[in-house]
Order: sequence, then structure tokens, then C-alpha cells
Amino acid sequence: MAKVTTKQRQTKPREEVPAEAAGEQALSGGAALLADWNASLVDFYVRRWQKYWQYPATLADLRSLTEVADSLVAFEKELLADYADQADEFQRIVRGEHRGTGETPVRQYEALLLKAQSDAAEIIQQAKSQAERIMASAQASVEQMGALGGGGAEDRKAANG
Repeated sequence: MAKVTTKQRQTKPREEVPAEAAGEQALSGGAALLADWNASLVDFYVRRWQKYWQYPATLADLRSLTEVADSLVAFEKELLADYADQADEFQRIVRGEHRGTGETPVRQYEALLLKAQSDAAEIIQQAKSQAERIMASAQASVEQMGALGGGGAEDRKAANG
């Protein structure tokens, strides 16, 4: 009978994971990381895009070049802080620290995509409204010029023959 050492008694046999299961675990972990990364990136870009889009509207309320310069400096500081926060978020994702929402990364990603679509639709609607205001203003200017000049393109055509 062979002598069994203490070390042999203390070590438990390794549970071998089939190669397919190990690959699936790695794939699901990689997919979760990628989904979390993409969701974070989409959220970041949407937030930054909204701030870029809204910034010109804040300029209309400013009365002096000093206020404009101060506003630009504040905007740049906010931009740098946002990028630093996003870098920290990427580090958190790579380290595997998940948010405490209880949702899977895929669900979080889906929710962020839906929010991004909603935000994009809102921005498009704002752009349409702004374009309509610009067109109305241009039309009013053309009508005003026509009233002041005594006629428009039709009168010039008739005068030219």
C-alpha cells in the first residue's frame, strides 16, 4: 500500500471546467465589459453633445466680451472635468466594478441607447424649430425689403424687358 502524505490529503482535486464552458464564461465576461464600455461611451457622448448644442444659446444672454470669455473658460473647465470623469469611468469598467443598479450591462446599454435616441430626437426637433425661426425671419426681411423698395424680383423683370 502506498503511503499518502498530508499534503496529498489536504489538496482537493481540481474541478475541471470543460473548454466550451470556459470559453463561454470568457465570452460573456468580454461581452459584458464591451457592453458596459459602449454604454458608458454613448452616455458620455450624448451628454457632451447636448452641452455643445446648448452652449451657443447661453451666449445670447451674455452682454460683454468679458462675460463671453468667462463663459468659455467655464465651458472648457466643465469639458475637462467631464473627460476626467469619463476616464475614471473607463478605469472602473476595466477593473470590473459594476454599477449597483442590478441590471445587466446589456440592459443598461439598451436603456442608454433608447435614451440617446430620445435625446437625439429632441435635438433634431430643436434644430427644426430653430430653422423655422430663421426661415420666418428671413421671409419677414424679404417682405420688408420688398415693401421698402417698391417691388421685388417681378418688378425688376418687367423693367428689364
